[in-house]
Amino acid sequence: MKLLLILLLLSFGVAAKAQTYVREGNVYISSTGERNKSNNTITTDFKVKESDGKEYIIYCSKSTGACFIKKISRNGKEYKKYLNEDISKQVSSSVNIKYKPKNKRNDK
Repeated sequence: MKLLLILLLLSFGVAAKAQTYVREGNVYISSTGERNKSNNTITTDFKVKESDGKEYIIYCSKSTGACFIKKISRNGKEYKKYLNEDISKQVSSSVNIKYKPKNKRNDK
């Protein structure tokens, strides 16, 4: 009986992970509702100049309005460095994206 129950649970788990995609224009949406993340960012005309003198292009998330720059770590991997809320508000409003602040745990 336990073996049958385990097999049923495993089969439901495999079926739950099967994904289907629906096309909306140039975006494919998975059955879980997640969008293709490559279409979720905008390259802006704004730049950040770091203290080391390097300039980085500012990218903005379409869904949250959060802004970031792309940097290369010491081991050669690319990562996103998110900018502070003030910069994100200014840049996102200039590219007509509504900024959605992060939920802070201590705000009540």
